[in-house]
Amino acid sequence: MPEEILIIIVMSLVSGSILALWGMTLNYRKAKFQSKSSGDSSLTTGELDRLIRKAVEEATAPLTEKIEEMAGLLQDPERPEAPLLLGSQEVTEEAEAPARLRRRQR
Repeated sequence: MPEEILIIIVMSLVSGSILALWGMTLNYRKAKFQSKSSGDSSLTTGELDRLIRKAVEEATAPLTEKIEEMAGLLQDPERPEAPLLLGSQEVTEEAEAPARLRRRQR
């Protein structure tokens, strides 16, 4: 009787080990297949670089146009004075005088 129980235990261990190895092999192959199929949706470094460059160009296009426009205004020989160009009030000596007096009083 003890020999039959020993044989049953050994057969159970062997068959359990075989089933565990089989299951691990199937899980590995399944994970490997999924990683290959999901790898198609990832970006390469070059593609990512191109996307970033395009996004930066689109975002900075209005600023570039404004800078070019301002550079053209600065090169215009008939351009107005700088304060008028920027839309600020013209600074006069009368407006600066109180500031000079305040500095002297300190």
